[in-house]
Amino acid sequence: MRLRARLVPFLVIGALASGTALAWVAQDRFDHWQHRELFPSCVGCHAGAGEASASLWPQPANCADCHDGTIEDRVE
Repeated sequence: MRLRARLVPFLVIGALASGTALAWVAQDRFDHWQHRELFPSCVGCHAGAGEASASLWPQPANCADCHDGTIEDRVE
């Protein structure tokens, strides 16, 4: 029982740190804050967040609708 009480804080800190790191990597690749007015809901891009049969990740072609080099800079 004492071992479990000692491990729990380390597990919680590890889980929070890894989640923060993953969020940082995703934020580095895509600026969600900049797109918040265009897509106020997660399912605007991440259909799988609301529908199990849909993909969680958006297709790059969807980004190209705006990021075509004319409306917005191209993205890769």
